[in-house]
Amino acid sequence: MNRFKGFVILFFAVLAFLGIRKWLDRNREKVQDVEIIRSGLDEGDAHLGVWAQKNTDALVQLRLKRDGSFTYEVVSYPANDTIRYSGKHQIIPTTGYNGNPYPRLVAVSKQGDTVINHYVYLTHAVTKNVDMLGLANDNSPDAGAMMYYRVKQ
Repeated sequence: MNRFKGFVILFFAVLAFLGIRKWLDRNREKVQDVEIIRSGLDEGDAHLGVWAQKNTDALVQLRLKRDGSFTYEVVSYPANDTIRYSGKHQIIPTTGYNGNPYPRLVAVSKQGDTVINHYVYLTHAVTKNVDMLGLANDNSPDAGAMMYYRVKQ
């Protein structure tokens, strides 16, 4: 009986700790305007945060927020012309096995333009210790994708 009481006390202590940590994280997100991701890549909020891609022609930065909003910014070189979009995003999950192994990311600007409509997958490069977000037109595992890297804030 004492083991059971100890287990129940431990269970509620862990539950309280996790609840307080989540509450503190959400308050810190509001104050600092950042997204705090505590889970691994297999959880539902791993796609949130700031992602970037740089090549010889442009710097592309994508920020997905917890409240469903997004900002998408493209800085073209060498003139440093900047294009910015903001609006709402949604992750459409895979429903059963119907040939779609990846969920779809749909981002619509405030003007009603579809900015992103791609299949999304997340990976973690262990050697570089960086998270990568892939946006692909096709849902097959070997399809080419635009790779974005998580920007640490």
